[in-house]
Amino acid sequence: VRNPLATGTNPTSMVTAPGGGFLYVATPVDAGSADSGDISIYSLSADTGAVTAVSTVSTPGLSPTRLATSPDGAFLFASGDTASRTGSALAVYAVDATTGSLTPMGSLLSLGAVWIPSLAVRADGKFLYVLAGNFSSDTPSPATLTPYAIDPTSGAMTAGPALTWMTSVNNTTSPGSTMALDPLG
Repeated sequence: VRNPLATGTNPTSMVTAPGGGFLYVATPVDAGSADSGDISIYSLSADTGAVTAVSTVSTPGLSPTRLATSPDGAFLFASGDTASRTGSALAVYAVDATTGSLTPMGSLLSLGAVWIPSLAVRADGKFLYVLAGNFSSDTPSPATLTPYAIDPTSGAMTAGPALTWMTSVNNTTSPGSTMALDPLG
């Protein structure tokens, strides 16, 4: 039996860096606690697969629940509730390819009072797709799929035209609450 790694109390998402050298784990804010969650960083051994804790980055104002990386490994995208639980937001971090460390790039991008169950980056790294909506509503409500153009230098995101549709009632396990992109484009 191996010793478990500390990841916070409720890890919700993980993603490996392209090339497989690092693992990032999102831990949202615990209800009634601090105003930020965190992202834990682990190195992955290419020879043994061993996982070693590297550091933890606080995410001020964001309770991260979903993560995605750009195909070139330059950026990590995090989404989740705002710490005040009044809406959702996106954050961008520059990734140091040698250490795996994260540097915040700009401020949080507010997305309003929606839940973001899924993020995906296009294979060429030009767009981040964000699935958002109220998937646990007692009445049909709109869901959106929005492409965000990614600036290759700063990681800044610019929203494009959203695709909108109506969700079913009480569809918390709906197939519409997750997505994947074809890696071949």
